[in-house]
Amino acid sequence: MKILSRVGNYLAFFTLVPFNKYMLQFNFHPNYQRIHKHFQWPVTPEQMQVENPTGYPIVIDWWDEERDKAVFNSFQEILLKYDLVEFGDDLLLLLLLKYKLIEERIYDLELDYNNRKRAKDLAMFLLLAKQTPKNKYNKLVLATNTDTAKVNDPDLVAWISQLITENIEKGNYPISLLGLAADDMYTERENNKELNLEKLSTAATVRLITPAKVIKEQQADLCLFIYKYLVSETDIKPEPNTWFSDKLLNFYFDILEGFQYVDHLKIESEPKDWTRTFLMNRFKQLNSYFTGK
Repeated sequence: MKILSRVGNYLAFFTLVPFNKYMLQFNFHPNYQRIHKHFQWPVTPEQMQVENPTGYPIVIDWWDEERDKAVFNSFQEILLKYDLVEFGDDLLLLLLLKYKLIEERIYDLELDYNNRKRAKDLAMFLLLAKQTPKNKYNKLVLATNTDTAKVNDPDLVAWISQLITENIEKGNYPISLLGLAADDMYTERENNKELNLEKLSTAATVRLITPAKVIKEQQADLCLFIYKYLVSETDIKPEPNTWFSDKLLNFYFDILEGFQYVDHLKIESEPKDWTRTFLMNRFKQLNSYFTGK
């Protein structure tokens, strides 16, 4: 079922699909000639216009209705604040196209990290269970935010540990929790898998790197993606012989805050100063990547 609604100055179709999944479709009317000067598209501006007579469609299916409205209302305020209403459809289309790619990348990074973290926790448990004689078992502890339950009887601890270990050895674990990370704990034996103590030890001690750094890089890339368009087409220009101006930095900060990547209440410096450091760090990373220095 599609419901026509308004988000900011845009008409949008809210679509309810099975399992109450929420989707939102916008049809933008950008200036294709202007966009094509700065971005490569598979077809000409004229073809884009012909193929999208009712507007270029963007489907959003990763937010909820409350966040959608907050993001788009924020964007309307940003357009007015920086006198960019003329470029609104261009900018929002470009930002959402890039944002979708970034969110997909972030989702994959966080999914892989969480799977590997769970696999590491599980490997630590399995390694201890398999290397400890049953008469040496002490206790199992289950803790919540407010309470703790302990199993102190050694035989009961051994039985629970054995149940868990045997199921894992049979491959009875939810793929949704571990993904392919659990494969690092097994050795293939003909048609069966067998837990390998050496691989368990490696999995239990592996150093995990959180995706936070890469996520920040992706967020900086959202800003850099529209940099050439901004400085070429709008009045938001860098200062002479510099990459940025205060106006450009403040604009970027407002965009990042609009997408809920940053909160001005949680930073100690001025938004423009925070953004300059944020983007210059990314420039240094990219320069090092391309030059090897």
